[in-house]
Amino acid sequence: MNKKNKTYSQFIVMVVILLLSSVGVGAVYKAARNRPPVVYDKLSPDVIARLNKLKLLHGGSLFTDAPIDPEKWDNKYDLGQNANDPWDKLEDSNFIIYYRNDVSGKWKNNAELTLKLANKSISDLARIFGKYIYPKDVNYRKLAIYLPPTSNGFEKTLEQLGHSPEGLSGVIGITLTLISPSGVYTDGIVIRSTTYDPSISYNNSYKVTVPHEMGHYVYMSLYDFNQEAHPLNWVVEGIAEHVASRSDQVKDAARIEFIDRNCSLVTDFPEETNSMYWAGESFFRFMSDSYGRQSVTDFIKNTYKMHASDALEQTFTGHDMKEEWVKALKKGAQADEMDVNMPDEVDALATNDDN
Repeated sequence: MNKKNKTYSQFIVMVVILLLSSVGVGAVYKAARNRPPVVYDKLSPDVIARLNKLKLLHGGSLFTDAPIDPEKWDNKYDLGQNANDPWDKLEDSNFIIYYRNDVSGKWKNNAELTLKLANKSISDLARIFGKYIYPKDVNYRKLAIYLPPTSNGFEKTLEQLGHSPEGLSGVIGITLTLISPSGVYTDGIVIRSTTYDPSISYNNSYKVTVPHEMGHYVYMSLYDFNQEAHPLNWVVEGIAEHVASRSDQVKDAARIEFIDRNCSLVTDFPEETNSMYWAGESFFRFMSDSYGRQSVTDFIKNTYKMHASDALEQTFTGHDMKEEWVKALKKGAQADEMDVNMPDEVDALATNDDN
C-alpha cells in the first residue's frame, strides 16, 4: 500500500469512527432526554403515612420508591388503548378522552363536551394554582379522562387501572395517581356516568366533577413531596371545590354553627359529614372574597411546601382566619335573611301607596 492510499485509508477509518461516535452520542442523548428526572430523593415514610390516611383521596393515590419506567409515561400504554379492548377516543394536545361509543352517539357527544370543558378549565386552574400542568411538565404525558358508560363500569375501570374500587360506591369522580421519585404519574381521571344525566343536579354533574378532579391532578403534580408538609383534607378537597365553582353550600345557621364548633384550620375537618368539601370550599370562597383571588394562589403555593397552619400564618400574618371566616358567614346569613323578608315589606308599602 503506497503512502497516499495509506493516508486515504486512515482518513476513512477516522470518518467511520466519528460517525459511530456521533451515533453513540445521539443514542445516549436520546436516552437521557427520554429518561424522566428524579424529582424526589425518597418519599418520606411520614408523608406516605399521612397521604395514605387521607380517605378523601378515595384510594386514588399509590406510592412507590422506584422510578417509573420511562415508557410508561407514553399514552400508547393507556388502558384506553389496550388492543384487546380498545376504547374510542377524542384527543388534542392536552387531553385524551376515552369513551365507549354507542349507536345513538350519546357518549361521543359526552366526550366532546368533556374535552371542551377540560380545555376551558385550564385558565382557571392556572390562575388558582399559579400554574397548569401541561404534558411537557409530566414527561409529555397527556391527561387521560375515562368515561365508562354505565355506573358499575366506573368500578370496573378502576380495577383495570390497578386501583381498588372498595368503598367508592358514592364517588362520582376520581383522579388516579402514582407518586414516585420520578414525580407524580397520573393514570387518569374516571368520571361516573350518572354525572351526564340531564336530570342530575348541577352540583353532581360532570360540569363540576371534571374541573374538581382536574384540580386534584394539578395540586398533586405541584406538591413538593420532599417536604414534611401535610396536605389537610379541607385544603385538598376545598380547593378542588373552589376550582369547580360549586354553588355555596354554607348558608344555613346549622352549618355555620358546625363550622364554628368543629372545623379547625390546623387539622383535618370531620370526615363523617363530608365537611372537608362544603366547609373547605366555603373557606376558600371567604378567602377570595375578603383578601382577593391572589391570596388563594399565595396560600396554595405555600401549602406545597409547608403545613397548612404555617401556610396560613405566612399568607395572612397576624390574622385569626377562623374567627374572620365565621364572622363573615354569620353576617352573610343575616343579610340573606333580610333579603328573604324584604319582598313582603315592599309589597305592603306598595299596597299602602295604592290606597
